[in-house]
Amino acid sequence: MLHEQRVKNQSLTGVIIGLISISLVLVSGIQLLLVRNSSNLDIFLAVLVGFLLLTPIIVNLVNNKFDLFEPIVMIGAVFSLYFVLHPLYSIYSGETSILGMDVFPLYAKGLLGVMVAVGSCWFGYFLPVGKKIGMSIPFGKFSHRGKNQRSLFRFGLGLLVLSSLSFFLWLRISEIPWEYFFLPGLLTGVDPDVLIRREGVSLNYLFLQIEMFIPAILIFSMSDSLKSRVFTSILFVLVLIIYSSIGFRFRISVLVSSFIVFYFLCRNKKPKLFFLFGTFILIFFFFGWLSDARGFIRSQGISGDTKFSFSNSAAAINAEFKIFDTFSVLIDAMPARLDYVYFAPYKYIFILPIPHQIWPEKPPPFFLRRIAEAISVPGADEAGSAVPNFGEYYMAFGWWGILFGMAFYGIAYRVLWEWFNKNKEDAWVKLIYAINLGMIVLVIARGYTCQIVMEWVFLVLPILLGSLVFKR
Repeated sequence: MLHEQRVKNQSLTGVIIGLISISLVLVSGIQLLLVRNSSNLDIFLAVLVGFLLLTPIIVNLVNNKFDLFEPIVMIGAVFSLYFVLHPLYSIYSGETSILGMDVFPLYAKGLLGVMVAVGSCWFGYFLPVGKKIGMSIPFGKFSHRGKNQRSLFRFGLGLLVLSSLSFFLWLRISEIPWEYFFLPGLLTGVDPDVLIRREGVSLNYLFLQIEMFIPAILIFSMSDSLKSRVFTSILFVLVLIIYSSIGFRFRISVLVSSFIVFYFLCRNKKPKLFFLFGTFILIFFFFGWLSDARGFIRSQGISGDTKFSFSNSAAAINAEFKIFDTFSVLIDAMPARLDYVYFAPYKYIFILPIPHQIWPEKPPPFFLRRIAEAISVPGADEAGSAVPNFGEYYMAFGWWGILFGMAFYGIAYRVLWEWFNKNKEDAWVKLIYAINLGMIVLVIARGYTCQIVMEWVFLVLPILLGSLVFKR
């Protein structure tokens, strides 16, 4: 009876989310009547992308198979923000330029590229091969649930100790003051000359181990005891401050989203719609504030400010969504003006991990310069513009890159979903699944394959290795 009620509540939540999503897309279509100096084709394509994103979710709702934590929901939400709502808002507000270059004439090409990406992703996701592989991946089991959770707590404590020691050792070797990582200019103060004069060495492998704070926090959140909740809350806030000081916006998104997913998975519950909406609004404006205040924090309070305003935060977030505009420019420039980079992004996966101390002449990722070359306006080299994950696929092999790259992306998440469903009672599996789901924003919005692989190595690989050790 309780299970049936839970299924009904879950279905009702899914129906509400589906109706709200459809309404948002339809309301966006009304912009056809409101937008001035715009092409109806661009609006139509953006709305079409929205419906294409909603299609599998609607199908699941009709078939009573909707699950809020299925990857297609998160993928659809992220794509809707970046590639439906952002283009529509930009057209409506007239903010369609990058570094002074008007990108609006290229929006139709960009939206066609997004349609190909979404269609390929859904095609790969619903291919039978993903389900078959996911169901066939073995994962050892403990004799009873208590042993499973105790092993995970011990592993989480080990991660926390290792991450903390690595972080403090990195501070010692690099000679960066610890105050730099506690919102300088707000909570602490650092003399910028100290950072300029320092003679230490940055060992990135030590620094990157602060990523492992994320699975440690998730593990400690499993317990409902007051002592554990207090400890988890303090640790969460400390890590949030450190990540904010560095400007780790997307790591924060991984932390928050994976935390929410794991918390509810461990308790076999689904979050209420009001909670999801409120959390989204808070994260949205926090990211906007952090993007706007980043200059103040990084200058130790010398330039900029940390005043919060809704308009400034919304503008900062809209600037973060400019990866669609960059992709539109890229798709117009290649191969008309620029050659594809072919396997360069994927060869660099094996080059990036080699430290400069071992290979002083290690080449930088020159293929990323294609983005600046495509924009080809003053300041493009220094702007650090990014493209979505399918933008890198296009940069490598053109339309074939999007087709096969996004199909593989869809298959990968279907494998993850089926593997999770097969082993959903295992706490280790819930942890691995939650972090992979939380990485969706990072993977899509920062489509740098080398970086994604490196993040995965420090976020997920230790958990996989730990599970093998504890399950022997």
